[in-house]
Amino acid sequence: MSLEEFQGSTFRVLTFLKAKSMKSLCPFHADTYVKGLSTIGSPKPHISGHFYLLERSIAGTPYVDGVGPWPYLHIENNSMLDALKDDFEDFVTLTVVTQPGFIPRGRGLDPVFLKEHYVFDPKRPIPSLSSRARKRLAKV
Repeated sequence: MSLEEFQGSTFRVLTFLKAKSMKSLCPFHADTYVKGLSTIGSPKPHISGHFYLLERSIAGTPYVDGVGPWPYLHIENNSMLDALKDDFEDFVTLTVVTQPGFIPRGRGLDPVFLKEHYVFDPKRPIPSLSSRARKRLAKV
C-alpha cells in the first residue's frame, strides 16, 4: 500500500467516524451477532470497527465475495456507502440488503437500487386486489 493509498483510507475512516454521531444501535452490526452467521461466511470487520460483512470463498478460485448480515445492513450515511465500495476491494462482488426505506444515491459505479422493501402489518385489513389482479386470478 502506498502512502497516498494509506492516507486516503485513513481519511475515509476518519470521515466515516466523524459522520456518525454515535455507535450504531443496529443489532445486526454487532460482532457477536455477525459471528453467529458463520454458516453464511466469515465475519470481516470494516476498518472502522463500526460494521461487519461476511466473506465467502468462491470455490475453485483464490477469490472471495461478500454479503451483508441478515436480514439487512443499516446504512447510516453516504460515508458508509463509500466505505462499502472503497474499503472492501478484495471482494469480487458485494451483495447487501439495506434497511427498509433506504434508497441509495446512484452515479456510475455506485450501489444499484433493485427494489423497495415493504412491511406487512397483520393487524391491518388485507388490501383489496386491483381489477387487473382479479381478472388474472379468474383465468387461473
